Amino acid sequence: MRFRELSFWERDKGYAVAAALAFLVQAALIGWLLFTRRRRRQAESEQERLAAFGEAEHRRLNEVESNVPGVVWESRTDPDTGARKLTVISECVEKMLGYSVEQCLATPEFWQSVVFEEDRERVRREWEAVISRKDDGLIQFRSLTKDGRVVWVESHLSPIRDQGGNFVGLRGVTLDVTQKKQAEQAKGESEERNRAILRAVPDLMFLQTRDGVYLDYHARNHEDLLVAPEAFMSRNMRDVLPPQLAGDLFQCFERAEMGEAQVLEYAVGLNGTKRWFEARICSKWRQHSQRRA
Repeated sequence: MRFRELSFWERDKGYAVAAALAFLVQAALIGWLLFTRRRRRQAESEQERLAAFGEAEHRRLNEVESNVPGVVWESRTDPDTGARKLTVISECVEKMLGYSVEQCLATPEFWQSVVFEEDRERVRREWEAVISRKDDGLIQFRSLTKDGRVVWVESHLSPIRDQGGNFVGLRGVTLDVTQKKQAEQAKGESEERNRAILRAVPDLMFLQTRDGVYLDYHARNHEDLLVAPEAFMSRNMRDVLPPQLAGDLFQCFERAEMGEAQVLEYAVGLNGTKRWFEARICSKWRQHSQRRA
């Protein structure tokens, strides 16, 4: 046999291959670590951005809510029991009704619990009607405050649906409309008083604008009218009365603006006969009354 010395590759190729593989594995691990670190930093940056965005949106919603002149709320319906529970309510409820947010959220069916007793059944029916229609609605009712006062409120309702379109609750804005209701009541009482006064007046009475347009009238006997009501209501007296009489009344209107009642006697032909009337004009009420002389 002839002895031959082995080359480096033949002698140590196993070690070389193992070292190369170890280097490649280490390089791959380092690359993976660098990649995962980059991804983690990107994820952390995205998380921070989303958190900042969410916080900004939350502040914006709070600002919008604070500028709404009413109580913003949301109610969810339990699918098993059908009970409704407030999940969100704005702090305005304390100003309107005197209850804290915590008290409202802890009270089952809070809005129903504060409805004035005489309105409770009507509100329940209207509330159920909105739910059955699954459409926007509006309900007005009297509500009791924590200290026992009664306020008129107006609730604007919108249904909440899940991704499948199923009804799961209501959200709304409830406004204090007490002053509006009081004004409407005062107006109604004033109109009824005026109608009662007109019914008590035995003669003719006309309510007109300063420029002579007829707004209302009272007549015990329609035969005393120069023309039928549909011929003069909402029209100017220049288009209804004889020109001379209309001009005389306008002069009285102008003098009555100074605050002193005016009296005018005149004659018109009714049903083929000459009839005399005495008109009293008062600018404060923008009306004048007539009686047969």
